[in-house]
Amino acid sequence: MERSRRKRPESLDAYDLVLRAFPLVWSLDKDQNETARSLLAQALAHDVDYPFALSLLAWCHAQRAVYGWTDAPGRDRDEALRLAQRAASLSHDDPMVLAILGAAHSFARDFDVAETHLERARSLDPNSAWAWLRSGWLDVYRERSASALGHFARFRRLSPLDPIAYMADVGVGAAHFVDGRYDDAITWIQRGLSQQPDASWALRWLVSAYVHAGRLDEARRACLRLRESHPDLTLAKVRDTWWPSAIMARILSGLRDAGLPEG
Repeated sequence: MERSRRKRPESLDAYDLVLRAFPLVWSLDKDQNETARSLLAQALAHDVDYPFALSLLAWCHAQRAVYGWTDAPGRDRDEALRLAQRAASLSHDDPMVLAILGAAHSFARDFDVAETHLERARSLDPNSAWAWLRSGWLDVYRERSASALGHFARFRRLSPLDPIAYMADVGVGAAHFVDGRYDDAITWIQRGLSQQPDASWALRWLVSAYVHAGRLDEARRACLRLRESHPDLTLAKVRDTWWPSAIMARILSGLRDAGLPEG
């Protein structure tokens, strides 16, 4: 973040707008995401070539696609990629921008490009906690659980009091899910949710872990929580927002057994 702050754009208005948007982007909250997108659009109106603003806006659109905050996830994925590619063409040496681009490409299912950005971010700044965090999640998506656990551990060592540490805990749970250690997955996902109860996206993992662990009553209760947070959520919408894989098939089967409708 510090390097990104030093690289101020031509317009100080754009810089101030991005600083206001930055914590909102990280909140992983639908309403704050909308506010952040508005602020970032204003920033880009002042300076169309501001890489940090472009990368944050790409991340906002990627969140909308994955967390089910849009009726057109494909359109948001495309916009995330467009913005990310524009930011990458303007900035090659900012670790925070590269880490955000790695996250955006991960959510857009463009895993090879995501890995390239995240590897460069870590190379430029080995102490970039967020680059290690997003690398862990990319490993989860690519079913590399051992590497994911190592990356999440590195994140925790670098930033033990980070307000987004819950994402690493949920990520550890997801890595255990990948390897079929469902009781361990439940423990870690619950730990993450205890820190951030509003992270309802993590309930998809938790519900499925409960089902595969043979804890169907707990799975159904967790599914009710998920549906309270996302009343319109269906299996079809989950399938459309996440990446096609063997893990996805397990998640979907768990959600189905817990009572999520097909849609």
